[in-house]
Amino acid sequence: MEVKVLEVLKGKESRKNIRIWGDNGAQCRPYVSGFPQGTEWVFAIRRIRQDSAAPDLEKRGDYDLSVCGGYWLQVEGEQAKGDVSNPILTEPKQQTSLSELRNHISQWKD
Repeated sequence: MEVKVLEVLKGKESRKNIRIWGDNGAQCRPYVSGFPQGTEWVFAIRRIRQDSAAPDLEKRGDYDLSVCGGYWLQVEGEQAKGDVSNPILTEPKQQTSLSELRNHISQWKD
C-alpha cells in the first residue's frame, strides 16, 4: 500500500510517501485490505531487507508490517485505538490520546 507520511514518531524517514507491503498469502504480515483507503493509522514498521520474500517486487527502502503483535493503531480524531499495551490481540481494543502516545514513544530508547 502507498502511504502518506504525516508524522514520524521514532526513527528517520524524509519521504512524504512510502510503500508498506502486506501479506501475499505466505508471510506473517497483515493484509493491506485491513487498512482502508482514507483511514489514518500509527504503524510500527520495518525496512525491507535485501533477502526479501519477493525481491522482484519489494524494493530496498520499502517497509513491511508484522502481524506477530500489535504494530498498528487506528487514529480517530485525537485518539489512537487498538492494541495499545495488550500483548494478546484478542483482548478488547484500547485507546489513548495521540499526545500520550507521542510522549510514551519519545521515551523509548533506540
